[in-house]
Amino acid sequence: MNTTRLQHIGWIRMMIALILVLSPLSAQAAGQLTIAAQEDGEYTPILLGEYVQLEMLADEVAGFAVFVPESGIYMVTPDDDAAAEWFDLVIYDDADEIIFDGMLLDATELELESGVYYLEFIAVEDELLSFFVLGMIGTMSDSDREPGKLYPGSLYTEDRVSEGRYATLSIPDLGYPRQVLLYIESSAEDTLTVSAEGDDIGYRYVYSSDSNLLSFWSEGGDYLITVEPWERRSEFSLIVFLSGDPTALSFDEPLEASLAPGVDMLVYSLNLDTFYNEVTVEVEASDEESGLQVTVVDSLYNAAQTFYASDDDGVQVVEMENLFPGVYYLVVSRYSVEGSADYTITVSGEEGEALTRIESGETVAGEIVSDQRILYEFEVSQVGALITVDLTSDLEDVDFDLAVGLNLQNLRWSSATTGANEQVTFMAPVAGTYFVEVHSYSGDGEYELFVEEGDLALELISGQVTAGSVDDNGQVSYRLVVDEPGQILTVLLLGSEDTDIDLYVTLYDARGEQISSLSSTSYGSTEIVAQAATPVGVYEVSIRAYGDGDDFRLLARVEDAEALLSLDDE
Repeated sequence: MNTTRLQHIGWIRMMIALILVLSPLSAQAAGQLTIAAQEDGEYTPILLGEYVQLEMLADEVAGFAVFVPESGIYMVTPDDDAAAEWFDLVIYDDADEIIFDGMLLDATELELESGVYYLEFIAVEDELLSFFVLGMIGTMSDSDREPGKLYPGSLYTEDRVSEGRYATLSIPDLGYPRQVLLYIESSAEDTLTVSAEGDDIGYRYVYSSDSNLLSFWSEGGDYLITVEPWERRSEFSLIVFLSGDPTALSFDEPLEASLAPGVDMLVYSLNLDTFYNEVTVEVEASDEESGLQVTVVDSLYNAAQTFYASDDDGVQVVEMENLFPGVYYLVVSRYSVEGSADYTITVSGEEGEALTRIESGETVAGEIVSDQRILYEFEVSQVGALITVDLTSDLEDVDFDLAVGLNLQNLRWSSATTGANEQVTFMAPVAGTYFVEVHSYSGDGEYELFVEEGDLALELISGQVTAGSVDDNGQVSYRLVVDEPGQILTVLLLGSEDTDIDLYVTLYDARGEQISSLSSTSYGSTEIVAQAATPVGVYEVSIRAYGDGDDFRLLARVEDAEALLSLDDE
């Protein structure tokens, strides 16, 4: 690196002014990236590289918490120096020691160790607070087989580069999509190809001679970032920025928005807190030749339900019926990214009746007719709690089915045995609202539905053998915490030879979608699963019996791959 820290800081501020023009950050900052003010001494969590904007009154205090992944030089960088003069900043570490106390403009060279830091902003006058937290951290390598590692908020600089540089960029899954913006800066003589590759986004790239900005939307995951120089001995700087959560749409409140030059997609959220009979979204472009494509999905890349727009005299209209509570995303995209595309979004709808809510430990009575589906909801308070949902009836010659999920487009846990009595048991992957569907496959009559949130599933400790048993045709669940990325996971099940029990290891996201699913279902009771580069999270480890139950032993191991492969020099 051949640039001083202070030169970097000045360059970053000029660069931010440019990025706010090129990207949708400026056009939609009021809705997309505004963060609520500090309340009751709590700190709003933010990520490195995330653009934060907040209107503050004189003497108001706003607090934020940010995790620093590795030791290095960090800076709290405003995008408006004139406005930043009216803010003081105090930074504390997790031991409540003051790391910095002064003007926001001076928080430019902070030597921080890995850990959580708390930022308190004090407004001297009524003013708009807007800032990033960036760090001169991360690495890029010369091998795509052993890439370096970049973080949100990484500022990476290198000169005299003659070959490609590679890094893995990890974006955390926060339950909603975020826009990732890679800003590349090079000298006028140097042109570089910057690309991002991932399972969800495919392959995306820009030439630095055409654009300084490569953007894509992510719901979390790992991406291979590549910088390829066209000439020998090139120099470049790369910064990773993040947007906040998508702009929230409101019913009957038109929103004016724009796709900036070089931007091919924007995402908006539509949060439904109750059942809706009808919802209509209209997107009207100011230029009929803008070529806007409009869809509504329940997940950006793994949608269980997708609604497409029809053209109504130049207006893109999405009409939806029977929408259940949850978060949906409006995606506005285009193929041509030459110029800007202005448009107006309008949402209207008709509310339906609220779902019946069941409290834990409560039994409710119902009545159903053949082929009818009846819906309920209940709350789970603890991640890792054991959940039981029972459907019982005295009826004969009927077939009722039971399904449970975090969204009604994908009821993940179900039981479909023949008859009127059904049970679903699972370990809750997240806290929040769950939905229950009772379906009469055939027959009419009365039933009772029972829901219970039990204790936390027993935690498996890496390297320790756990003894257990499973009932005939039953299931038992455990929780396994993986809190470090890149681990090797191995789970071994051992039972008697004359029974058939199977092993399932599953990680879900906040929507109930499977992030990772491992299973071993051979005949017998000796099963094993393994996975490298295991995602971080709370896993459900389930043992299921098909026929007779059995006693068993269970061994889980979570091990660092590098430690296993390293040689002892001593």
